[in-house]
Amino acid sequence: RMTLTYPVLQAAQHVWVVATGASKQAIVEGAIQPDPSQEIPEWPILRVNPTEGELTWWLDQEATATLSLSTE
Repeated sequence: RMTLTYPVLQAAQHVWVVATGASKQAIVEGAIQPDPSQEIPEWPILRVNPTEGELTWWLDQEATATLSLSTE
C-alpha cells in the first residue's frame, strides 16, 4: 500500500484502483453502482476523480459478484 494525497491523485494521468475478494463487494458496488435511495458513504475512493486523467478499476469476479453488469 502507498499513501498519496488527494491533490496528487487528482493531478495524475492514470489512477488504478485494485479491489479483490468478496470482502470488497459492498465498497465496489457502492462506488460503481450507488443506490440513489441510500446516503452516499464517505469512502476515500469516492473523493478520487482525476481532473484530466483516467480512473481505472481492476476487479476480480468475487469483488463484482453483486454488480449488475451489462455485456453489451
